[in-house]
Amino acid sequence: MEDRVWVQQSNGSYYCYLRKRVWENGNAKVIEKKLLGKSDVKGGELKPTRKKRPAGTGNALIANNTPVSSLSETESMCATRMHTGMMDIIDFIGRISGIDEDLYAVTDKPTADKIISLARYIVATDGATFPGIEEWMLTHPVPYVYPITEDVYLNLFHDVGLDETLRQSYFKCRFEREPDLMLIVAYDSSTENSVSKNPEARVGMNKDHNGKTAVKILVLYSLRTRRPLAFIKQPANVPDIISIEDALNQFKALGIKNVAVVTDGGFSSDDNLGEILHSKNHSLTRVKINWNWVKKEIDAHTEELRSASSIMPTDLNVKGVTVSLTRTFSYVRTYGSTKKSLAAGDRDTFRKRVYLHLYYDTSRKETEDRELMSDLLDIKELIEKQEPLSESAQKLKDQFLDVRERAGKITVTLRNKEIDDACRYNGVFALISTYFKDPNESLEIYRKREWIEDYFERFKQNADGDTSRTGNPDKLNGRMFMQFIAMSYVEELHERLRQLKASLGIKNGDPSHDTKANLDAEKALKYWLKHRSAYRTMKWFDAHETVNVSSEIRKVRWNTDTIARDKLFLNLLGVTDPKQAQ
Repeated sequence: MEDRVWVQQSNGSYYCYLRKRVWENGNAKVIEKKLLGKSDVKGGELKPTRKKRPAGTGNALIANNTPVSSLSETESMCATRMHTGMMDIIDFIGRISGIDEDLYAVTDKPTADKIISLARYIVATDGATFPGIEEWMLTHPVPYVYPITEDVYLNLFHDVGLDETLRQSYFKCRFEREPDLMLIVAYDSSTENSVSKNPEARVGMNKDHNGKTAVKILVLYSLRTRRPLAFIKQPANVPDIISIEDALNQFKALGIKNVAVVTDGGFSSDDNLGEILHSKNHSLTRVKINWNWVKKEIDAHTEELRSASSIMPTDLNVKGVTVSLTRTFSYVRTYGSTKKSLAAGDRDTFRKRVYLHLYYDTSRKETEDRELMSDLLDIKELIEKQEPLSESAQKLKDQFLDVRERAGKITVTLRNKEIDDACRYNGVFALISTYFKDPNESLEIYRKREWIEDYFERFKQNADGDTSRTGNPDKLNGRMFMQFIAMSYVEELHERLRQLKASLGIKNGDPSHDTKANLDAEKALKYWLKHRSAYRTMKWFDAHETVNVSSEIRKVRWNTDTIARDKLFLNLLGVTDPKQAQ
C-alpha cells in the first residue's frame, strides 16, 4: 500500500512523505518513507526542500559575530526554536541512572531511541496520551529524530510487547545495578481500568472499586535505591497467591539470588505465607495478630512488649521484641512426590525457623482506644433515643453494651471486661521474617514499603496509568513497558530532588561553600523546591529555549538567560546549565 502523509512543521509549512506499507500479522507495517517535498498548505503544490547539510558543517559560530540579517540573500537559511531546559534535566536523569544505557544494551539503537523518546514524552507532559507526541516533538528534542506517528508507536508497542527477551533482559540489567548483596524489594500490585475489549481485562480485583474490568500490574521495587526493577501483567481476577508465585519464578528466570521480598498485609494469609516461606528467597511480611499462634506469642511477651527497654530507636512511640521460633507451615506442591504419596496440587507441610517481630505502638493504641469508645458512646446515645442502628453498630452493641428497659426508660451500660479485652491488642502489630533478626531494622525496612504505594499513585496520575486504552494484550505489554521506563525516570528524579533538598542550607566544612551568601541562596532554593512538585519544578525549566539559525555554511546558536536560582539548582543537581553548554 502507498499513501501520502502530510506533517506540519513549526514554521507552518507542510512536508509531504510517500509512505509504503505492508500487512504483517494483522497490522500495517511501514517499510519505506520518502520525503517528496514541501508546501505552504496541506495538499498543495509541492516544492523541493533544501539539500541536507553535509556532515561536519554548520557547527561553527558566525565569523566575526556577523549578524544573521547580513547573510546573503542567495544563502538558504533555516531557524528552529526548541524547549531544551526541561529536556536537559530528563536527559541527565536517563544518563546518570543507567536507564538509557540499559535500553541500548538490550535492543537496537532505533528501537531504543523510540522507547526513550516515548518515555520522555510521558515524563515531560505529566502523562499525556500518545497521540500528542508528533506535534510535541516539533519543539522538544528527543533521541528519535523522525516523526513518531500513531503507526510508529502502535507498531512499537506490538513489537516490544512480543519481545519477551528485550523486556526481561532490561529487567536483569536493572537488578544488576543494585549495590547490595542482599536485594531488598517491595512487591505489590495495582490495576488499570480497561475501556476496550481486552481479553485479559476482567472483573475481580479492581482497586478503584468502580466495577469496571481491569488488568493487574505487579511491580518489584528496590527499597535500597528507590527504583522500579521489573513488572508483570495479569488478569485482574488472578489471586494474590498466584501473583506471589509469579514473582518468585521471575527471580529464578532472571538468575537473581539473595533476595528479600517485602509484602504488606494484603498478601497475609496462611496460604500466601506458606508459599512465601517455602521459597528459597527471604521475606518480610505482615501477619494477622488474630491468628492463634501469633496471639499466643503476644500474650506470652506482653510485659516485655510494654517495657521501656523495648523502645525502637527509629520511632520512640513504638516498642518491639523478636521471638525466634520453628513451626509448621503448608504450601501447594508444584510437582508430585512418590515418597509422600502426594500429587501436584496437593498441600504439603514443612517446618521453618522464622523471626516473629511483635510491636506495640503507644500512639496508635491511644487512637484505636479513643475510636472504639467514641463509637460505643455514639451507639449508646442512639439506643437511648430509640433510633435504628446500622449492621456494624448492632454488632458492637451486642459485643460491648448491656441494654435494659424499665418503666419505659432505657438504660445502657458498658461491659468493661469485654472492652478491656478488645483494647488489649490495640496498637499491636506483627511482622515475620526469615532473614531480618533485629526488630528495629525490620520495622524500618517494612515502613519503606510505603514507597511502592507512592509509586503506584504517581503511575496513575503522572504516567496515564489509570486506563489501559488498548484491547490488544501484546500492544498493552509494550505500552506498559514504555510507562515503566517513564516511571523509572520519575522515581529517579524524585530521589535526586529528595537528596538535594536534604543537603541544602547545611554546612559541609568547605569554606567556599559555607559562606553566608551561599547558604542563604541554598535555603531560598530549598524553600522554592519545597513548595512545588517534581513535575512543576521540571516544567519551570521548559521555558529555557535554544534557538538555532543556520545557512549552508554558517550556524549560530543561543539560549534564553538562566536566572541565578536556576543556575544553582542545575549545578547542584548535576545538570550542565544550558547556557554553559554552548
